[in-house]
Amino acid sequence: MNKNLISIVIVNYNVKDLILACIESLYLFFPKSFNLEIIVVDNYSIDGSVEAIRGKFSDVIVIANKINIGFPAANNQAFKIAKGDYLFMLNPDTALFDDSLSRLFNYLKDNPDVDIVAPMLINSDKSRQSSIWRFPTLWYLFCEMNYLSFLIPQKSYSANDYDHEFQVESCSGAAILFKKSVIDKIGMLDESMFWIEDIEFCYRAYLCNLKLIYFPKSKIIHHIGQSA
Repeated sequence: MNKNLISIVIVNYNVKDLILACIESLYLFFPKSFNLEIIVVDNYSIDGSVEAIRGKFSDVIVIANKINIGFPAANNQAFKIAKGDYLFMLNPDTALFDDSLSRLFNYLKDNPDVDIVAPMLINSDKSRQSSIWRFPTLWYLFCEMNYLSFLIPQKSYSANDYDHEFQVESCSGAAILFKKSVIDKIGMLDESMFWIEDIEFCYRAYLCNLKLIYFPKSKIIHHIGQSA
């Protein structure tokens, strides 16, 4: 395993233009002195994504599935072949606009007691996006599934918290960096899930006393909902 190699895992489905821009931003803003491995798992896109990625980025590892196997299973495909000490799970509808990823990586590397770190996610217009949460209760899940949002108790952190680095319970899987050892301790994403699999992953980390830090000095654009 290459020391300090980061394996970036992106699951794609019919968002060719967005994923091309995402990969372009990774190469543009990540220091050349760092080791970077990009793995794209394509869930049977029909928009020419696979051909476009292979044509423009010859260094990117592309796994082209013959069917859509879902988000968790596709991520797990990449996790199994990733060579990095660190894994960065990233949505294709995200983009760097500065050195946020290297800052995120340096924070995790320099803080051995931290296992997982999440950036601040921002919308296309650079406004802050809700991306960290307390674990949902059974009542919350019931209300969410039955369109009773007006009865849902507050599970988001205070808006004031978003400007500070602190330990959180769960975060969005749109952009999350973690040590590969986390997989060894808690396993991969639950392939039986089609919803909140990122929160469930964080919950298993919590049960194993792993530390998840929200790090707002790193900001990443998330064009929310485009890769659903």
